[in-house]
Amino acid sequence: MANLNKREHKASDNHQTTFFEAEFNAWDKQNRGYLTMEEYVNLFEFLQYGDRSKIIELLGSIIQGRDRSKNITMELHMDVMSRPGVKERTSRHRDFFMTFADGSDTATRKQILQRYEQIMGDQFTEEHKEKIYNLKIGFDGKVTYEDFFRNYLLERGQAGASRCNMCEKK
Repeated sequence: MANLNKREHKASDNHQTTFFEAEFNAWDKQNRGYLTMEEYVNLFEFLQYGDRSKIIELLGSIIQGRDRSKNITMELHMDVMSRPGVKERTSRHRDFFMTFADGSDTATRKQILQRYEQIMGDQFTEEHKEKIYNLKIGFDGKVTYEDFFRNYLLERGQAGASRCNMCEKK
């Protein structure tokens, strides 16, 4: 069987945009259409951009050029994500999802289940299976990246979680 950890997937610009929107929307738990600066910094921590000082450095131009009480919109988020190196430094969750989505921004439960079983081996439990079976699927029978990402947030109990244990590279 091929080693899926080594398989590289390149998402099209369209998929990248979908992924960036999904991360923003999943973090916006109240569906307000914006994130506060604190929520936005927490999102970048979760995306593993770097420590808080690196994130503040990245967002410095935004912070300096605006009142801190202003909110981050999707448009501003897309601008930040288009900056050099940001997409690559925040790609762990996207890259992981792509290993079972076969280059798409959706995956079947079966694909997700097989990938987790491969990664976790003997540590893969019935509880893990249940979580995968509980993932929301669309009319096409597939899980979107946004729902997959949102599931991580729900599993952690808050939007400020710092790491995704299942996304760690083996």
